[in-house]
Amino acid sequence: IVHDDHITRFITEIKIQKEAVVGDRMGYSMHFTNSQTGFGAMTRSIFILRYWCKNGAVCSEIAKKDFYYHNAGGLLEFSNSLESFPTEFSEWVDNFEICLKEARNTKYDKKIGFRVKDLITRALPVYETRDLLKSIEKADTIWQVYDTITTEAKKHTIYDRLLLEEVAGKVIMQFGGGIGFGGRDEE
Repeated sequence: IVHDDHITRFITEIKIQKEAVVGDRMGYSMHFTNSQTGFGAMTRSIFILRYWCKNGAVCSEIAKKDFYYHNAGGLLEFSNSLESFPTEFSEWVDNFEICLKEARNTKYDKKIGFRVKDLITRALPVYETRDLLKSIEKADTIWQVYDTITTEAKKHTIYDRLLLEEVAGKVIMQFGGGIGFGGRDEE
């Protein structure tokens, strides 16, 4: 559990370990967030930890936005959603692994660059976005973009780190995957 004045993050113990790419072992945990102020929604997702570099990413299934707002029965909906989450979690991990493997071979180009910039702009102030995008310009593959973003995330506060880890998860799911996983084939 980590928290600050704005958000609390709950990360379970590692539930699944996989090695999408030989030599890059990852642990997958259930991940939950809750607003400290009541202005944000409760969320559920997966947390991905790369063991060798300790970089993390956060991913939720693109088609499902798992946000539960405190009003209008959100707490009850969140509580009810936890029953099916272990099964969904395994499916999400499998989907993420497929996208990770594809990301190693998916070329990073200008078309994707504009979309990545849009994701990062939502997470960071303008000057920090500019600096991160300069680092990303050196990337040849989606995997390298993912690695650059997760490395940068470690330098930030809890909330900004979460936002960048979510961007990293979206980059893999949207641009690294194949049909049916939010990947490029669905554009």
